[in-house]
Amino acid sequence: GSLASETLNLGSKVASGSQMILEYTDECLNTLRPDSLKTKSGSSFNHPKSCQQGFSEGFNSIKREGETAYKHLFVIPMEEYKEKGTSGCVNALAHALPIAVLRPMIGIAEGAKHVGVGAKNQIASKNVTP
Repeated sequence: GSLASETLNLGSKVASGSQMILEYTDECLNTLRPDSLKTKSGSSFNHPKSCQQGFSEGFNSIKREGETAYKHLFVIPMEEYKEKGTSGCVNALAHALPIAVLRPMIGIAEGAKHVGVGAKNQIASKNVTP
């Protein structure tokens, strides 16, 4: 393969490894969270065929994980406040802080992986001779 293709392949593998480590960290923290505060893994991976498709899927990953962080920082603490008062809200916020850091980072790593794979696949499709 070309240098660009191999570089994109390596970058995708680094992003994928980073994503796995971040998701594992979040899963470990999930064992400490009450059920109402647990996060769910939303990642899925389709092999994008082009750079444009990779950017689109990458943006969706970042958006999804940003929405998860927002939900845990703002929506759930308000729900916990209504149900359990100040202590519920403070507890939800304490659990939300690592989520607010990890989930957007997971989205960025997953997004980078989508972009890298899409770009690599686009280059590979142009190098195929009929």
